[in-house]
Amino acid sequence: MTPVQLWVSGLNNLDEATGTLSNSAESSIDAHGIDYEGPLPSQRFNGETWNENSVEVPEIACPVNDTQVHQLRTMVNPLGASSSYGMDIYCRTVQLVENMLEIE
Repeated sequence: MTPVQLWVSGLNNLDEATGTLSNSAESSIDAHGIDYEGPLPSQRFNGETWNENSVEVPEIACPVNDTQVHQLRTMVNPLGASSSYGMDIYCRTVQLVENMLEIE
């Protein structure tokens, strides 16, 4: 659900008389994000090692070093003002990382 959908859903679950969440809404909050019908994680987390729904994501090394990460943090404000929902911040960050990797 999008943030707006979650907010509207929350408004729908408010008890009109008291302005508090109904009991059914409170119980569903505890299970938010749990997919009981989804695939099990790897054996490392007490699930099957592999099944037809398994997804294995390999670990990758970060292409930038600690100094470059510090530079990025000083040059890019991820919460800064944006005229395009953060896409301009993302593109600027990608460009900075590409420039850092070309220099190496």
